[in-house]
Amino acid sequence: RLKTEMRRYLNEEVVDLLPDDLRAIIKPHAFGTESDMLWLFSEPEIFGEHIWGAGDEGDKQLRYFAEPGNRVKLDEDGDATWWWERSPRGNDSRSFCFVCSYGSAGNSSADCSGGVCFGFYF
Repeated sequence: RLKTEMRRYLNEEVVDLLPDDLRAIIKPHAFGTESDMLWLFSEPEIFGEHIWGAGDEGDKQLRYFAEPGNRVKLDEDGDATWWWERSPRGNDSRSFCFVCSYGSAGNSSADCSGGVCFGFYF
């Protein structure tokens, strides 16, 4: 796995913002020889397959995301909004995959500003 700034931010800064009782029950998620407390979801973890992305071989759809409504995330105003995944677009090194505000798969240039939804196991 790549040592990205987002990965560092989630596992060194965001994890420390979580309540102590939640942090105490989070189990590290193994990625080969490494593990993370928090991570961004891959396209296969969300949709069960690659639609736009590449990589993340071996990832399976998480049961939670099998229900399309669970892919929809709301912003601070309660409006449905899109969110980034960790999967790069398969044929364009400048783009990444995201989940549209209505829960379907999309992709866009990595210079677009948007939110993320991180995962954890307990």
